[in-house]
Amino acid sequence: MGAPVREKPGTSTPIDYSFKQRFRAPAAFAYRWATEFTPRDWAIGGITGRRKVVTIAENTILLLDTFPGDDGPPVRKTKLVHVYPETRTWVSTHIAGPRRHSQFRYCIREDGPASSILEFRGREIRREAYIMGRAASDSPPAVLRRADSQMWKLFALGMERDFKSAKTRDRRTTTPRTDPPGRW
Repeated sequence: MGAPVREKPGTSTPIDYSFKQRFRAPAAFAYRWATEFTPRDWAIGGITGRRKVVTIAENTILLLDTFPGDDGPPVRKTKLVHVYPETRTWVSTHIAGPRRHSQFRYCIREDGPASSILEFRGREIRREAYIMGRAASDSPPAVLRRADSQMWKLFALGMERDFKSAKTRDRRTTTPRTDPPGRW
């Protein structure tokens, strides 16, 4: 599991940050693509890691992520995700791992008939944590914004590739319209 982490009361620091990411895909497709969580998500985002997806209830998912540790055991994160299709939003709350209680909100908005925008707002909770006698360091909002927005740029490329593929597949499988006999 990893070394136990002891928290000192009152040592938590919230780090708020946000960004937007444009997609060359309609909002409905972008939302569906972004909320269909799969074990290959991290590879699309250019990150080494493993993901297990557990559906708890309709529109409620548990994500169990494991990443290589910098100098030791793997880092494990458990996230509870609530999906709200009617508003094209979802909320991810870390319930276990080094950023426990951090929360991330996502919203896909239309940006014309063939494009959309992700609006991301995050609150990462950093604690003065002692892991094997060493204090974990804080990252400023700009560092978090840069890392997360870079990952979403890679997700955007994957999404747009899948959208183009779906459009091509739809054109190939659509049968040409013909008028019924005798209507010529």
